[in-house]
Amino acid sequence: MPYPHVPFYTLTAIALAVFAWGFGSRVAFWLKVRGSAYAPPFSAPQATPAHAISLATFLADALLQRQILRQSRLRWAMHMSIMWGFIELFFVGSLGNFFMERGWVSISKDTPWFAALNESAGLLLMLGVSIGFYRRYFLKPAHLRSQGEDLVVLTLLGVLGVTGFLLEAGRFLAITEAAPNAPYSYVGHLLYLAAHRMNAGWLGVYRVLWWLHAVMGLGLVAYIPYSKLLHMFSSPLLIATQRPVQTRLTSAAKVPATAEG
Repeated sequence: MPYPHVPFYTLTAIALAVFAWGFGSRVAFWLKVRGSAYAPPFSAPQATPAHAISLATFLADALLQRQILRQSRLRWAMHMSIMWGFIELFFVGSLGNFFMERGWVSISKDTPWFAALNESAGLLLMLGVSIGFYRRYFLKPAHLRSQGEDLVVLTLLGVLGVTGFLLEAGRFLAITEAAPNAPYSYVGHLLYLAAHRMNAGWLGVYRVLWWLHAVMGLGLVAYIPYSKLLHMFSSPLLIATQRPVQTRLTSAAKVPATAEG
């Protein structure tokens, strides 16, 4: 383990507290503004066919972002790539590492499915970031307004993705010889193969990379409720929890340009 427990977990607690405060404040504001217009999608007294349809609509809008797909396939691909890539890397990757260090799960960083899943999520995140840069700074649709925050968020996500792959390569380099299952971490392993002949203090490099990646990742988690990233994660849920269905469709079709991710 390349980090002291106390500093890392202290930073983690601070980041999660800042996230919880910001997210809670936003939710409280939304509920206050919505008032009686807000209704949880599962609030029907009994499970009726209409309620089942509401649940299906909720799942389609929240998990598959169907309304965004109807607006723009490219924007949908960006949202899905960033959202699911980030969710996997944080909840599966980071929490998986936390559990394995305590022996709560019988996997390791080099368990084939776990390694391949994390690498694929990293590539998915990078795909979403690439689409985001392409839409905002090359395609430039007339309705899309780019601000300084957009560049900061996309750059931070991109740097996190790149340092994640470098970190995996650095782990292999730091232990001198990659594990037999290392090829399942296919991006990190390719970087390892390209760099392993270089004579460098890889253990020191790995420690620097680890802390850089950890601090940026925790900083991003804390920043989410105060950035446009919150819109990317929350807008499908907000659309799905509006009623009636016609209201959902109308609101989804009229996303303000300044709020679009």
